[in-house]
Amino acid sequence: MTLATTGILAFVNPSSQTHWAIAMLITFGADLACLWILIATTGGSFNSPFRPVLFLLPSIAIFLQEPASRVLTYLAGSLAIFTFTFKVPLPSMDARDRSRYRVANSLVSIACLVLAVYIGLAAPRKP
Repeated sequence: MTLATTGILAFVNPSSQTHWAIAMLITFGADLACLWILIATTGGSFNSPFRPVLFLLPSIAIFLQEPASRVLTYLAGSLAIFTFTFKVPLPSMDARDRSRYRVANSLVSIACLVLAVYIGLAAPRKP
């Protein structure tokens, strides 16, 4: 997902601020759309292992120094997806699938936590 959406940025001249801003908006919009599909098809926001990724997008936008209005837009999109996919019915699972689900949920959650901490530590700080 990330490779596909960030591929858009490879074709944009970073010195052109207008084009770069539009490309970033398209990239984050595509990320939100992909996450909506992933979360909706894997148990909704209550059960999906991809739920933690949804909450990282605003943090990534902060790290990439997007304007506050954009960060708030991505936050609103994340909250809307979380809310609208909350009542998606959970697919029936046998014990083996439930075990795989728990492992996937744990791995994605831990990876998101580590990435969020990295973003916080790597973000530029004012002296």
